[in-house]
Amino acid sequence: LPSVAEVDAAMAGQRAGAGVLAVHLQDEESGAAHRSAAALRRLRRQLVPPLVRNVHHVLLEAGRKTGEQDLLHLSLYVADLVADARYGLYSNFDAPGLQHLLSQFRASALELLSAGDGVETA
Repeated sequence: LPSVAEVDAAMAGQRAGAGVLAVHLQDEESGAAHRSAAALRRLRRQLVPPLVRNVHHVLLEAGRKTGEQDLLHLSLYVADLVADARYGLYSNFDAPGLQHLLSQFRASALELLSAGDGVETA
């Protein structure tokens, strides 16, 4: 199979040989790609916040019901994932949604503290 670079090079060669038609098609493809990117951003804004909330909720409630501290730790790890700039999940939330999520992360932290977590305090 050809590599991504080889496919890109082949596509660039085809466009260059077609002249004016290639420029027109490239403009149409660029517009379609822009519309597609905008549609993906809208889809992420619709799907990511409830997915993150549900994953956190399941981990928190499972940790509460079973007493498994690992699940409580994982529920707090969701906060790390949301805050991580590599994934940019935070950009899919509006201000009230982030505020609600932060209050849920607070509940995870309090639950973990009340579970003891095996940490001795002085």
